[in-house]
Amino acid sequence: MPRSHLITVLGVFTAVGALVPASARAADQVANQILTYNVEHPKYGDIGTYTNAVSQNGNNVDVRTELHIAVKMIGIPLFHQDATRDERWQNQRLVGFKSQTDDNGTNIAVTGKADGTHFVINSSSNGNLTAPEQVHPSNPWAPFVLKTDTIMSTKTGKVSPVI
Repeated sequence: MPRSHLITVLGVFTAVGALVPASARAADQVANQILTYNVEHPKYGDIGTYTNAVSQNGNNVDVRTELHIAVKMIGIPLFHQDATRDERWQNQRLVGFKSQTDDNGTNIAVTGKADGTHFVINSSSNGNLTAPEQVHPSNPWAPFVLKTDTIMSTKTGKVSPVI
């Protein structure tokens, strides 16, 4: 997947910034690790951080994400976004998801859970959605999460095909 598509898929707010590795180890071998990225904007510079704390126990993996972004010009706040997100994986299948995002004062909550051959999502901004079981959130913490044909926005819960 081209880098530009990856940043779009991240759903971090592509109009405002991009992720730049700060201190990330390779995620091919998932173990207990912390992946931290600086969020940089071409005009405003370093505007925040994006961190994944990955904890693996056998075939079960928990991922805790924190996003903190603040855009200021001459000390005046122009935009902020703060989010916490929790993912639960079993055998490389997403089985649980929960997020809370403050998008410049608008609060967005998303929850989701595996249900048979589907993944059921409840979003405060998009209502109830049903996705295929192979849906992956827009969070590139490991290479296998990019191998899907359906992606879920970590911010809104919106489901989109990967093209």
